[in-house]
Amino acid sequence: MKQVFVDTSAWLAVADHTDQHHHQAREYYLGLIRRKEVLVTSSDVLSETYSRFQHATGHRGAARFHSIVEIAQRQGLLRVVAVNAEIARIAWDIFERYHDRLSSFRHCTSFVVAGRLGIQDVFSFDEDFSAIGFRVWPPRGANGSADLTE
Repeated sequence: MKQVFVDTSAWLAVADHTDQHHHQAREYYLGLIRRKEVLVTSSDVLSETYSRFQHATGHRGAARFHSIVEIAQRQGLLRVVAVNAEIARIAWDIFERYHDRLSSFRHCTSFVVAGRLGIQDVFSFDEDFSAIGFRVWPPRGANGSADLTE
């Protein structure tokens, strides 16, 4: 089965109806589920997503998102990989090497997790992933917006 790494920007867009990418993200997410693709994310990504929901919508928003994560895990749709000290060390090496092209250390932990699992496709609205060579989905059109025709 194909695996797709899910980044914070995608989780936020899927779960927040006010996000500028919500419609695109929701449609893409539902397509992944229909195709029974395995979603993978990391403890770092979830931690950041919970914090962003907490900041934007309070505890209730973070708790609602946590429920979505738990349901997806129970249904076998989502695998969460814990970021440990070894992953963080390798991520720091990547962060140092590509400091001029990357905006986030947390993305580097995602690169390591996805790379170790052989994942090349990332569901994200952040371009750090394509800068390192991952395929970012949904595809972007010429104007930079997600292109859902593929």
